[in-house]
Amino acid sequence: MTDKKPMEILMFTGPNGAGKTTIAGEYVKVNNIGLDYVNPDIYEKKFFSHVQDYIQRIVAAADYALEVREQNLANRQSFMFETVVTEDQHEWLKLGYVKRAIEQGATLNSVIVLNRDVSVSLARNLERISQGGHGVPEDTIRRRYDIFMGLLPEIIKLSKSATIYDNTDKPTIIGKKQGNSIDIIGDDIPNDEWLQRTLVNPLSADQDYTVRLLGKSEGRDRFTECFARGIKGIAPSTAKQADGNGKT
Repeated sequence: MTDKKPMEILMFTGPNGAGKTTIAGEYVKVNNIGLDYVNPDIYEKKFFSHVQDYIQRIVAAADYALEVREQNLANRQSFMFETVVTEDQHEWLKLGYVKRAIEQGATLNSVIVLNRDVSVSLARNLERISQGGHGVPEDTIRRRYDIFMGLLPEIIKLSKSATIYDNTDKPTIIGKKQGNSIDIIGDDIPNDEWLQRTLVNPLSADQDYTVRLLGKSEGRDRFTECFARGIKGIAPSTAKQADGNGKT
């Protein structure tokens, strides 16, 4: 019997308004990642722009992305995608898909983008609307923020590797996971109540993990260093894109 073809899933995840899409584009460029980008926003513009009704258009694009992910799993085709992981049907399907893919031998690597308070998400949502983009209702943002933060330990657990950013002001690395080893990074971790509540307490309580607390100088990565120097990348929509047949 031959070994299965290796399959990698790179997941960009975080609450609405965390800055996932912006960071995904920069991260892909800085780290020279060439995975197919399965993204309903891309498919909406590429295949469904003729659909007049907005809701029908985004549902069609989300369904199409679901089909592409299933095809990738069947073909063991590595790819990357973005999700807020909430109660929305398609988002729950993504989390279920990831679990199923892992059971079938896929490797999940995650880039997790957070902000310290839902007010940051709300402000970014209003900014997006003012620039002509589509918005998300305030109550939905608040609900999804709480759901995501509650699911965060599970998302980290599912990931073979994870890089966690606090993007409240600018991307700042606050956590790195590799296997069962986790580094939590900050200037004053013992007195940082949010970091304690979000990462230190739940991860330290998990006996499967070896947790280290590091200062910021010990936790730099290529992405945040490039960002700090003003190196800009590309938008996710111009990254390598799947068309549903494994082609770009």
